[in-house]
Amino acid sequence: MGQGGRHRLLRQLAEVWQRAADAAPGGLLLALDDLHWADLGTVLLLIEMAGRLAGHRMAVVATLRPGDPVAGRVAEALGELPRLARLTLPLTRLDDAALTALTQAVGLTATADLVAQLSRRTGGNPFFATQLLQMLAANAANAPQVLAVEVPVHVVEVVRRRLARLPAATAGLLEVAAVLGAAGAVETLAATAGRDLGGVLGDLEPAVTSGLLADAGAGRWRFVHALVRDAVVDGLGARRRLDINASALAVLRDGRSPAPAAELARHSPGGLPLTSREDAVDLCRHLDRAVDTGI
Repeated sequence: MGQGGRHRLLRQLAEVWQRAADAAPGGLLLALDDLHWADLGTVLLLIEMAGRLAGHRMAVVATLRPGDPVAGRVAEALGELPRLARLTLPLTRLDDAALTALTQAVGLTATADLVAQLSRRTGGNPFFATQLLQMLAANAANAPQVLAVEVPVHVVEVVRRRLARLPAATAGLLEVAAVLGAAGAVETLAATAGRDLGGVLGDLEPAVTSGLLADAGAGRWRFVHALVRDAVVDGLGARRRLDINASALAVLRDGRSPAPAAELARHSPGGLPLTSREDAVDLCRHLDRAVDTGI
């Protein structure tokens, strides 16, 4: 379709929505969710309608996640929206007061400990918090387990879809990072992945842009939400997790300074089957020390 034909089609579609708004007793609200996944035609229609709202009982609400990669003409078209929007509301993380209200809304008692754990695992992400609370409400008898380690299935699905849109090298690094923990040094990540530091720094950029990882400064990274890290780990096969643990264990033990006993102990259950008998004895000592010291 040529430019002229496309413009006529967009104008006609916009006029259809205008007539529907004028005919509706209370006006019309048009909601477009996840605009970062829209095709070019949808974004161009939104731009056409934005210029026609005056004088009509119609409002358009669109949601957009800035961190998701959008390429080509769609990105250019999206760049026009801030100029046309009457109101732009950047959404931030839910604070403790909001998490308390959300907890009470699903029928749970919002204790200070529950809200703190909810904040730690979800990072205040509304979708993650809602999913975890729904899971908690359905499994109240196992509340400590749910709050500590369980990952709602819809959260896993969302994280997997976001991983699938990342370059393969970036997704592989996120898998290694997830096994290493909620945060860590880029140097350790590179060594565990068997990659050079410069290449790793470049390949981590898409993960930061997409909102899965954050730059923690001083050569360190961290997962934006603990649930994201947990979802990535849950998606790993047993062999992949075993290999990463074994590599992490080797890197930690060969480091310039002694690794914390808790770190060695945390990776040893996965890496232990790949070590020698002498290494197994040594790792048992580290496990015993971690238990004795409470770290």
